[in-house]
Amino acid sequence: AAVARQTETRVVLADSERDLQILNSALPMGPPLPRNLPPERRAAEKKAIETNEPTLSGMFLGPAMNQLLVTLIMPMQTPRENNTSYVLAVVIPSEKLANILAANQIPPEWVVGVVDGNGVTVARSENSQETVGTKAYESFAPLRDATEGAQVSAARDGRIFRWSWQRSEHTGWIISVGV
Repeated sequence: AAVARQTETRVVLADSERDLQILNSALPMGPPLPRNLPPERRAAEKKAIETNEPTLSGMFLGPAMNQLLVTLIMPMQTPRENNTSYVLAVVIPSEKLANILAANQIPPEWVVGVVDGNGVTVARSENSQETVGTKAYESFAPLRDATEGAQVSAARDGRIFRWSWQRSEHTGWIISVGV
């Protein structure tokens, strides 16, 4: 529980096949608990197991924490059974990502945003509380499949920016900077 408080994250070990949470860094040790995973979290876990690669979920509302979250999921192979039914998940509140942006001294006339693979705003350098968890502004809609680019368009408040962005090939997430 101390690690969870210090890092503002949760680390969870789960048995995906039996749908049980075995360990949660925010809870005292005890028997495995049943899980109630939102669809975005479940889809990311399925992808991690199928590809046997770490996967980053889209943003979702965590039922236990009642917070907007993203999860980095790492499949774990059991040595004896040689299958992947266990996953190690690092659960990250969106507020933590917004704090990382805030700590980077972004000039006030710039806007930096992070959008997940589903087009949902995960973090933003300004008006974060109003925009996180909502769909990215529609002017980005025609660019859903682009891997990188630049354009001139309005922000949500109507200000005109020159936007530049890059999409991660692995996660589908986009980081954009408006100047």
